[in-house]
Amino acid sequence: MARYPVSGSLRRSPDIAVHLDASDQVRLTIKGEELVVGREALLILDVFRYTIPSVIALTQLRELSKVARIPWEQIEATLKRFVTYGILCDGSGKLVPTRESSVESAPYHIAMLNDRSRTSAYLDAIQATVREGDVVLDIGTGTGVLAMGAARSGARRVYAIERGQIAGLAARMFEAFDNITLIRGSSHDVELPEKADVFVSELLGDEPLGEGLPSSANDAFKRHLKPGARCVPSHLKVFAVPLTLTSEQLAVWTLTDEMVARWREWYGLDYSVLLPEVGAANFIVHVFPQALREVALLAEPVVLLDLDLAQPIDASYQQMVTLKALRAGRANGLLLAMEVELSPGIVLSTHPHHATHDNHWRSPLWLHRDSFWLEAGDEFEVHAAYRVEWGRTRMGLHLPHPAPVE
Repeated sequence: MARYPVSGSLRRSPDIAVHLDASDQVRLTIKGEELVVGREALLILDVFRYTIPSVIALTQLRELSKVARIPWEQIEATLKRFVTYGILCDGSGKLVPTRESSVESAPYHIAMLNDRSRTSAYLDAIQATVREGDVVLDIGTGTGVLAMGAARSGARRVYAIERGQIAGLAARMFEAFDNITLIRGSSHDVELPEKADVFVSELLGDEPLGEGLPSSANDAFKRHLKPGARCVPSHLKVFAVPLTLTSEQLAVWTLTDEMVARWREWYGLDYSVLLPEVGAANFIVHVFPQALREVALLAEPVVLLDLDLAQPIDASYQQMVTLKALRAGRANGLLLAMEVELSPGIVLSTHPHHATHDNHWRSPLWLHRDSFWLEAGDEFEVHAAYRVEWGRTRMGLHLPHPAPVE
């Protein structure tokens, strides 16, 4: 708990609107901004329904995370986002105080900097892309690491845009560079004094397009970039990876009769009332893809989206793809993965077999309780769709409909 940079007594903001959609995702709206999170949000909002000391609240959340089978790291990540968006505030309704105003999202940025493979790949791609005298635009600069990489690669001027309070840290880091200009605010609201030759961004999240890359990039192409601007990253592929998980692998997230019996023995409490609802539900968890290396692939990955990021982005799609099972197994898992080409020859991947050991992205994993058994060679369907206004992907596994009898 000491790792999380909040203190004092906190509560949820009275200004939020909460919507639970059919796929068990929670949509929160506050001051015109929308945040899409998982079911862990309901636990957090309930604990902070009144002003409560943060230490007590975090203790309660740890216990609830065990009962609800939600990884603590997932709750920590959502807590961080709630602080950033002002969903958690102090007793007076103000933003949560932190030890230093510029570190409200420090855990998130620390995780990215600790992902050496990702950060080094970005810096290598920037060095390969930026030319002497270029003007570079970095949207969502965060700690400023990519902006500083561009400045060291020969850029005449780097415009680093950041709307979060982490901009305070970036400002201190930029003091050593006379060719970086920090602009606080949203890229949609600023005007640059000149157009950029190179566009750098790391607006790729666990849900690949969920951090606003399409809208930020399209606005940049319209207002901030020269024709033919070079982009880092330059290309993005989004995949659906069908998986077949064993009962032991599923036990990390699913509710079973054995678990209910174990809790009854441990705590003297009967949670069997949860079985009909939770035990039969399809839901989404966020996992480090490298932790799934031992999980068997049910079929080859499906390319859902293939984007050239050096031109305006149309990210919406709807697909139904028929696949053949590579092996016998239960169709019960579907992972959303991405492959990012930063520059020619420099690629990052969140496929379980290719993700690096220090990868910081947590990929969405759909767990299908209404699963079905397949033999090798059997056909099944992957359905997937994405809309920018949703902010997330919708996916599912299905058996093909039988052909009508004539």
